[in-house]
Amino acid sequence: MPGSRDTPAFTDRGKTIDIHDSRSRESTLAALQLSAQKWGTISVHGDEQFKRMCAGLAAEHGFRITNPELQDSIAAERERRMSPPRSERQVSSHTRSAESMTPTAIYQRHVDAIARERPGRRADSSRLDAEVAARMAVTGHSRELITNAIKVGASAARPGERRDWNLYAQRATDFAFSPRGRAMQDQLRGQRLTLFRLEGRQKELDRLPGLS
Repeated sequence: MPGSRDTPAFTDRGKTIDIHDSRSRESTLAALQLSAQKWGTISVHGDEQFKRMCAGLAAEHGFRITNPELQDSIAAERERRMSPPRSERQVSSHTRSAESMTPTAIYQRHVDAIARERPGRRADSSRLDAEVAARMAVTGHSRELITNAIKVGASAARPGERRDWNLYAQRATDFAFSPRGRAMQDQLRGQRLTLFRLEGRQKELDRLPGLS
């Protein structure tokens, strides 16, 4: 029975980790921590309540969960945690754009897409973020937006790293617009349609030359 002293919180089966009490936040957190140590990226399986718990823990602790259906929830929770309380910010009269379109969410979608494209390979974080910057440049984002997306997204995804995140994000953006970065952009231009769709910007496709 779940909660019995004789029952472990989870079982490590090598390629998978089975959680015996999927309603326990503590057991799930411990299993996700072990999974992150073993594999870097994590795919979770279970009912909707369990997946929502995992999404919340990913936003709080920086776990890289690859389930496509959870990306918007993780990004929204990360953005909520990074935002100041409503009493400390001015409320705009305009409707806020969808959470899936925030710079942080766009950053995380690119990171997760790269992980899916290269399963089993753990890329150097700096190189990964430089590539994300180049991908976002291909889809037309400004230097300022790219820098902000990497600063907020990378610091939230890797809370244990001690960096000057402003400087780190600026260097990643500078790479995207350097000769090497522009060469990477040229290689990525054939994927522009896929990249726009990844960012949830389907409505913009008809207005862009060569992407209809």
